[in-house]
Amino acid sequence: DLRSNSRALIARLGDTRTALASQVVEQLFRSDLPEGVPSHLLSLLRLELSEFISEVPSATLWRLIRSKRPILQEVGVFLLQKRPYEPIEISALALLASHETKAVREAAWAMFEQRVAQVRLQLGEAILLLDARWDDSRNFAFHYFKEKFEPSDFSPDVLIAMCDSIRPDVQAFGQQMLLRCFEERYGEHYLMHLSEHPSPA
Repeated sequence: DLRSNSRALIARLGDTRTALASQVVEQLFRSDLPEGVPSHLLSLLRLELSEFISEVPSATLWRLIRSKRPILQEVGVFLLQKRPYEPIEISALALLASHETKAVREAAWAMFEQRVAQVRLQLGEAILLLDARWDDSRNFAFHYFKEKFEPSDFSPDVLIAMCDSIRPDVQAFGQQMLLRCFEERYGEHYLMHLSEHPSPA
């Protein structure tokens, strides 16, 4: 009953709800919360405090994402979805696509979709996405790099890096992209690097 009544109180707190949202998130890190409290706090963040959770510090967001506790991961994903332009390096975003929680991977895909212009400038880091641990993330990456970018966006070194993957499906994709993006002026560069590749294919 006390927890239910807290919902009405929150609506009367005004601007202090921003500070409250951060405090609620911090409470979730406690391991001694009574049964039912974590799910109640999560519900408060999703409903009454939804407009204010975006002010939670970035460091806290990444603590949530990296946590092994599902409820903390869930809050972290919710935060990511509320903050699609969270300042995060492309290489770190690619690593999120290997997260064991699918919702985290889906949040990473959405952020890639929203950052095409930034990714275009950092393709050398972004192609780490191709080597994600999960099939769904790799399938997203294949479609993403094929559909969102022009052949001229891929430098010879980026194409060679795709072919250098240890994953057969990524190697095959790299070969497809190499043929699609091939420029004769770089032929010798491709030849020298790919002739040293450990894979006969």
